[in-house]
Amino acid sequence: MKTKKFLLTTMYLGLIGTSLIYADELTQVKENLEANEQEIEQTNEEITKNQEEQAIIDEQIRELDTQVVAIENELLDLYNQLSLKREEIRQTSLELEQATAQRDEYYETTKDRMVTMYKNNKRDYIQIIFSSNNFVELLNRAKYISVISRYDNQVLEEFDFYQNQVTIKKNQLEVEQQQMETLYDATFIQKQQLAEVRQQKYEMMGILETQENELNIHLMALEKAGEELEEKLKALTPTPTTTSSSTSNSSSRYLGGQFSWPVPNYYRISSEYNPRSNPITGSNEFHQGIDIPAAYGEPVLAAADGVVITSGWVNGFGYTIMIDHGGGLVTIYAHNSSLTVPNGTKVSQGQQVAKIGSTGFSTGNHCHFEVRLNGTHTNPWNYLNR
Repeated sequence: MKTKKFLLTTMYLGLIGTSLIYADELTQVKENLEANEQEIEQTNEEITKNQEEQAIIDEQIRELDTQVVAIENELLDLYNQLSLKREEIRQTSLELEQATAQRDEYYETTKDRMVTMYKNNKRDYIQIIFSSNNFVELLNRAKYISVISRYDNQVLEEFDFYQNQVTIKKNQLEVEQQQMETLYDATFIQKQQLAEVRQQKYEMMGILETQENELNIHLMALEKAGEELEEKLKALTPTPTTTSSSTSNSSSRYLGGQFSWPVPNYYRISSEYNPRSNPITGSNEFHQGIDIPAAYGEPVLAAADGVVITSGWVNGFGYTIMIDHGGGLVTIYAHNSSLTVPNGTKVSQGQQVAKIGSTGFSTGNHCHFEVRLNGTHTNPWNYLNR
């Protein structure tokens, strides 16, 4: 009897001990849970701070992009002026050649006329020829000799006229050449300014990339803390497995037909829809669209009918157009120099929506064309037809 009582007492004490151990473990888990929550809160604060700093730098990059667009427009205007000036100089050169040819023709006519007069025993002319130091002096003397006929006088006057035309054209050509040199100097200065602005932009982008990396580290720490928390919660209060009703994964498809090419006359692809090394940071990434290089200011066209859901600045993408084509399908046109349609515009396939540029995270003028289906990027070649 005593033995049985002893065994019951031992079992009871064992149960109490187990309960106490469980209570201690539960307390420890709760403390860990509280610590994890504090860590999550602190990490979120750090993320918010980094995002604010990122927004400041992104605004600075946006301002630099605006300067780049303005300078590129000035450069384009200067190049047009230079082309016009070259054409003016070419025309002036042709006129100069014509004036010179006419001057030489009149010179030969005058000389022949004087020889004829000499043969007619008008020896005063041969004396004029040999006593003149140059042709201009010859003309000046000849004009004042009364024996020259009216025809001779007319020829000499016409010669003077064309000789003056040659001089005027020479002076005009020199002025135009000077103007062209000034334009070249201005263009060179503009290019220097553009290079400096772009250098500032890339330095800012480097700072931004560093902050993004730090932000990713914080996010990874947050995810790790969340995973640990979930494991501990499962250990304490295991939840029953519930069967979720299956939902249809069938996604709506675009029914509007093949996309048209977004950048007419430019078909080279500088970066495909595939893994690549980021041209700015050098880090490995998956390029979620295709890059179509084109000249600055060239038109960017809507690939299909739709409604513009974004027309403005998007971090990283610069000036961006997003078009909703229905059925969960959206196209993106990024890095533009300017946008030609506002938010909410209904656009037709082939309608211009932007102009080629290099805003945002970009190393040159191009169109980043991206296709998203239900919010997920997909291969543009499934829809495009060159």
